[in-house]
Amino acid sequence: MARVPFILCEDFFTCSVGDCFTISNHESHHLVTVLRAREGYNFIAFNGRGKGCRAEIVETSGKSLVARIIERFEDENQTEPQLTIAVGVVKGSRMDWAIEKAAETGVTNFIPIITEFSVVKPKRNKLERWRGIALAAAKQSRRMWLMDVEEPISIDKLLNYTESTLTIILDTSANCIPLIRCLEDSNPLQNLRVIIGPEGGFSDLEIDKFKGLNIPLVSIGSNPLRTETAVAVSVGIIRAIYSGELA
Repeated sequence: MARVPFILCEDFFTCSVGDCFTISNHESHHLVTVLRAREGYNFIAFNGRGKGCRAEIVETSGKSLVARIIERFEDENQTEPQLTIAVGVVKGSRMDWAIEKAAETGVTNFIPIITEFSVVKPKRNKLERWRGIALAAAKQSRRMWLMDVEEPISIDKLLNYTESTLTIILDTSANCIPLIRCLEDSNPLQNLRVIIGPEGGFSDLEIDKFKGLNIPLVSIGSNPLRTETAVAVSVGIIRAIYSGELA
């Protein structure tokens, strides 16, 4: 049996069980035109911030629809600790893949960064595409929280952020601390930001800046990985450590 689809929607937010609401955006177009949903069809509406409902279509008109709420539910607590991944922009579909896997695995924020060795500077329409990929990944993995994909920024601007967040740099140099050891020594409830470089890694100047700010350089192995692979592997290790699976 096919899974009940997830649809991003705000219109149900103020409604109660039994109330009806209308959807007339691209999400309703997907239900009505692509999935050919008709009266009696069930779906999940979620707002990307932990609240959702199961609803049943009661009327379709063109590309819009009216649905009635059957059940409301919410995931009050976003995945803890919150995890930000800042990634040096890489070419084409490889950046798409990195964003998709980050969203599927529960990353809270994704920040594309421009570094000295970045070979691509994203065009303005890329951000909309990346956010669309994050939305599709949230639906696929049935996550109630939608990963925020932020505007691309320079590595220098990223380092100027003054958040109460543990920041680490993923690197492959000989003096790096293993990621597992670094996190085992940290506060397990502390929000975490992981900075991952582009294919060419970080420049000597950037490494010196990290060291000057006392940001630890950590590794997930001695072999260099593609940027998008490093995203998936590092998030998997972090989630396993913080959930106690590697204890």
